[in-house]
Amino acid sequence: MKRILLLVACITFIGACTEDPANDSSSLGPSETFLKYHLISQSNKDFSVEESYQTQAKRDELRVKLPQYISSMKVDNVEQVKEKYLMFIGNTAKCTSLTLTTETIAADKAQLAYAVEDTCSGHTGAIQKVEMHFERGGWKIHDTELVL
Repeated sequence: MKRILLLVACITFIGACTEDPANDSSSLGPSETFLKYHLISQSNKDFSVEESYQTQAKRDELRVKLPQYISSMKVDNVEQVKEKYLMFIGNTAKCTSLTLTTETIAADKAQLAYAVEDTCSGHTGAIQKVEMHFERGGWKIHDTELVL
């Protein structure tokens, strides 16, 4: 369960993006895009791919927070934060099974809820709430919240 909580916390510090690999998902709906993100996160080693799934507003907000993560993670630079993040998010995603319970789409915004199972510990009962926005030709993650 700690891994899931840390996953939610780590999603909040993804930085700016120069490429947008997530746009090859432009024909996918918000829930399919989030599940694709979850699957890719399990083995992704490229931070720009991770970033491409975030809204511009979220990336702008998180870019400001990166210096805080450097000190709290006790690393020397942003690249080390990104490496630790990708390792953590991959390990967490490997132990997380998501089942869509609700999807509400209103224009360019979507609210998703997933039942979460920690497949490594067997813990169930948590809900992953996801807010997504349609921008740059596809659905992007704007916010996530884990409800225990």
